[in-house]
Amino acid sequence: MYMKQKRLIILVLSFMVLCFCSCQKREISIDGKESFYSGFEIENDKVYIYCNVLIKNPNKDVAKIALSGIFENDAKNGLLKETMLTGYASDLETTEFNLENGDNRIEVVFIGDYAGKSQKYDRLLPQIKISELQ
Repeated sequence: MYMKQKRLIILVLSFMVLCFCSCQKREISIDGKESFYSGFEIENDKVYIYCNVLIKNPNKDVAKIALSGIFENDAKNGLLKETMLTGYASDLETTEFNLENGDNRIEVVFIGDYAGKSQKYDRLLPQIKISELQ
C-alpha cells in the first residue's frame, strides 16, 4: 500500500507542475535578426526614426504593448534632445500595439525633439523596451 501512495503522490505532483508550467505567461520578445532600422527624417523640429520590428508573442492571448526606444548615442551626437523615445504606429498617433499569437511584423516610428545636428549616429536598430499594457 505504501508504494501505491508514493506513486499517487508523484502523479499528483507531476500534474501540478505541468499545470503550473502551461499556465505561466511567456515573455514577449523582439527578433533582432529579423528587425531593422529603416531611416529617419526631420520635419518641423521633430525627428522621425523608422524601424521595422518583428515581435514574437508566445502566449495564446492577444497582448497589448507599448514600445520605447533608447537613443543614447543620437542624443550625445546632437540629433535628439532626449534619449528615450515613444514608439508610434505608422499613423503617428497610436502608441499601443496589439499582438496576435506568434510573429507580428510592426512598423514603428520613434518621435523625438530635434537637437540641431542632422546626422544619425548609426544605422542600427535601437534598444527597444517592451511594456505590456492591461
